[in-house]
Amino acid sequence: MRAPIPRHLDEPGVRDVLSAVSDLGDRVDKQFERVDRRFEQVDERLRKMEVDIAETKGRMTGIEGQLRQIPTLWQIAALVFAIFGAAFVLLHFGMPTHP
Repeated sequence: MRAPIPRHLDEPGVRDVLSAVSDLGDRVDKQFERVDRRFEQVDERLRKMEVDIAETKGRMTGIEGQLRQIPTLWQIAALVFAIFGAAFVLLHFGMPTHP
């Protein structure tokens, strides 16, 4: 419902301008309603993403725990070096020699 127009503004040209401004205001209100609906949709999608990210973090924590049990490169290299050392010792000192 529109407010009554004061007398000094009740001229044909002014009425047209006020009507146009009022119509523009109505259109702007409709646009804001659309924008609000879009923001609500985006907000809903972001909440879903939050849940998905939290689930992914939970899975990554489990994987991280498993990865910490995997030996490092230095540990594997030390194991290989120890095996070669043991093989050398066995071959060099452990083989019986024939007189």
